Amino acid sequence: MNSLENKGLMHGTKFKDGYYFGKIFRYRKAPQDAIYFARQISIDDIRYINRNNINKVILDFTYTDEIDLSYLSQIEKLEFLDIYGTINASLLASMSSLKLLKVNSYTSIDLTKYPNLEWISTSTPNQLIGIDSLKSIKSVSISGGKELCSQRILDEIGMIPTIDTLMIERSEMRDLSFIKGITKLQVLILKENGRLSSLEGLKRSSRSLKCIKIIRTSKLESLSALRNICSLEYLYIDSCKAVSSISFLNELKNLKTAIFAQTEILDGNLTPLLNIEYGVAIPIKRKYYIIQNGVQEKVKLDQYSFREIEHGDDEIDLWRRIDTW
Repeated sequence: MNSLENKGLMHGTKFKDGYYFGKIFRYRKAPQDAIYFARQISIDDIRYINRNNINKVILDFTYTDEIDLSYLSQIEKLEFLDIYGTINASLLASMSSLKLLKVNSYTSIDLTKYPNLEWISTSTPNQLIGIDSLKSIKSVSISGGKELCSQRILDEIGMIPTIDTLMIERSEMRDLSFIKGITKLQVLILKENGRLSSLEGLKRSSRSLKCIKIIRTSKLESLSALRNICSLEYLYIDSCKAVSSISFLNELKNLKTAIFAQTEILDGNLTPLLNIEYGVAIPIKRKYYIIQNGVQEKVKLDQYSFREIEHGDDEIDLWRRIDTW
């Protein structure tokens, strides 16, 4: 077994018929049914894939140079393609059957070649071309690197009405006004958007948005805009700027889960967390308190309500759930 195959095992693969199989999807108990390659695919490999009706492929170029990608057009039922490493995406063939594409590229990623795409995921979002042409796109996961995801890309994404799940990491966003065209947004995940200071713009999604997760966003001034999201069921705030109060939770009548991790609550009043199915603020600080029966008490971990967490993504296709938390 060579080093690349050892790396394949690190991805949680299984071995069958001389091939490794791994997971593309992240949901709990997702099957290991994606065939895995860290080498050139041969004609025999193509025959095996087609004979067994395999529709999921993982290509790993993390430690190898890119190879010929034209063979992918010979896979008869390819619907889900996950590519590790950074490639020249112009070498990818057109694939009308493709539903999921995870790819990073140092050249343009022409999405018009995949007209039935439902989920695009990339760490090189500024290379995307034609995302506004996709009529079936529902999930978008983009993550900038040293080069932040540009406002141009955000503006294009924000005008696509079919999107219901959006994950944006390391972008130029300063507020959420760009999502004005996403009228059916249900899941919004924001990570490490260092310029984000306002949640203004969420009001347009006040009747559809069910899940919000915000992580490591140090300039965010206030969460008060969330009080208008009447449909919200799940809220996760992690490593963000201190919030003055969480009293706005009392106005969210559909809220089932609220988690505040590594985010200080300045007034110390955690009483709103007692009124939902699962509410927690960690770590517990000495100034934190709750009010029960008119009496103020210090917070203890066993006072939190711990039940099975509702993530607010139950209407999202299982295979498109992008974060299991």
